[in-house]
Amino acid sequence: MERDFLLLIHRHAAPWLDQAFFLSHLMGTPPFCAALVIATAGWHLRRHEPRPALLWIVLGVSTYVLQVGIKAIVERARPELWDHLVATGSRSFPSGHALAGATFYPLLAWSLSRF
Repeated sequence: MERDFLLLIHRHAAPWLDQAFFLSHLMGTPPFCAALVIATAGWHLRRHEPRPALLWIVLGVSTYVLQVGIKAIVERARPELWDHLVATGSRSFPSGHALAGATFYPLLAWSLSRF
């Protein structure tokens, strides 16, 4: 069932979609998320808002620890139906990109709404 679903999605592949998804991939990588956490926490500190800064640091660290911990427990391999655009070498569950999207981007929207 997973294979059929992935092949259905792959039928709509296009070079411009590859580029768009590569950009979205970068926004979920640990270096990008770490930079986002540090920059936003620093921004809050500069605005004399230590509590939101601490929230960013705590969520940044806990999200990374949660992702690494669950991946080590579940050890679900990535599907191998075709060559990957990005070689990750890590397990597939939980998705670090999904965790980043669920944690950091709503918090970023909240932080920016306070500005």
